[in-house]
Amino acid sequence: MTKKAGKSSEKRKANGKKTEKMSKPSLVNKELSEKYPHDYFDDRIKTALTLITPQKNAKYLDIGCSNGKVATWVAEKIQTKDIHGIDIANIEDARKNNVKAVFFDLNEDNKLPYKDKAFDVLTCFDTLEHIYNTDHCVREIKRVLKDNGYAVIIVPRTDSLINIILLALGYQMMSGGCSLERNYGNFSDNRISAHMAHFTKRDLIKMFEFYGFRIEEYREASTIGAWLGDQAALGHKVNPIKKIIFKAYQLIPFKKEASIIKVRKMK
Repeated sequence: MTKKAGKSSEKRKANGKKTEKMSKPSLVNKELSEKYPHDYFDDRIKTALTLITPQKNAKYLDIGCSNGKVATWVAEKIQTKDIHGIDIANIEDARKNNVKAVFFDLNEDNKLPYKDKAFDVLTCFDTLEHIYNTDHCVREIKRVLKDNGYAVIIVPRTDSLINIILLALGYQMMSGGCSLERNYGNFSDNRISAHMAHFTKRDLIKMFEFYGFRIEEYREASTIGAWLGDQAALGHKVNPIKKIIFKAYQLIPFKKEASIIKVRKMK
């Protein structure tokens, strides 16, 4: 673990083999992923799947695979059974979903455990924002993708309409916070985001362009469905009137809460 990531006396067990230390952010991310695997078939995933093109027998990697359910939906669209994944949580569950999942902490700044140009297709859904060194991760995405291979990325959009409104009212934005332990100044005490990085639409596009990717498509999606999924996972009932308001807000066609891009590695 790098010094920048900080130290922690807490420990984790990787794949039932050895015990090592993890940084506080990684521990929080692990706990969040175990509690909220975000395997809801909501607007983010539906939109991302429209960017996935069939490619039989393609080798596919999901960065931040969690329990593997979303990866299996993507693989079905690709028409492949060669599914690989990395994460720090839910590894055994992912393997039960036929994902060749391995434990890997993206905050350690190590190379991904794959050879150069190993994959035809790569996804990274709601993961890049949880990483300190996002540049390192993007460089690794480029390294493990084959020439002309493509990746689909989802991140929360910092300049979403709801964030602009919340900040104007003096509240913390929905897509981020100032603490790894509790919410301060949030409009809704939902859950800790544990986001290390924040992306506007422009930031996301410019970062991948800088590393030589061609931006093929940009889409937006609502995260209301994911929020409702979180409430259901916690056993919370959402007020019907509030649910109607959220559903109506979800119909606003611009500056939605998630940015989704499809990028292709140039030869």
